[in-house]
Amino acid sequence: MERAQCLFREVNDRIRQIVAGDYPEFLCECANLGCTEPVDIRIADYDRVREFPRRFIVRPGHGLEERERIVEDGDGFVVVEAFGALAPVATAVNRGRRTGPTLS
Repeated sequence: MERAQCLFREVNDRIRQIVAGDYPEFLCECANLGCTEPVDIRIADYDRVREFPRRFIVRPGHGLEERERIVEDGDGFVVVEAFGALAPVATAVNRGRRTGPTLS
């Protein structure tokens, strides 16, 4: 499950790099590999969340209480922070994040 969340974050990072506009359609970064629900979040909010490697953007109700705590409850999204076994995985994967210019 941990890898699924990191995979969704990587997909969202790619979306962030190539899609123009204030509200691109990001994917829920929950642990459910079958989840393809969109998350409405402004670019500025997305970038702010990405500053913290253990944080994921999920749909309301998609967090795992046993491994994540809610740190922000937005309009149509929730930001969860990983703890326990997921925390080091998220941090390690985040080190390899692709960053760079966007087309916006």
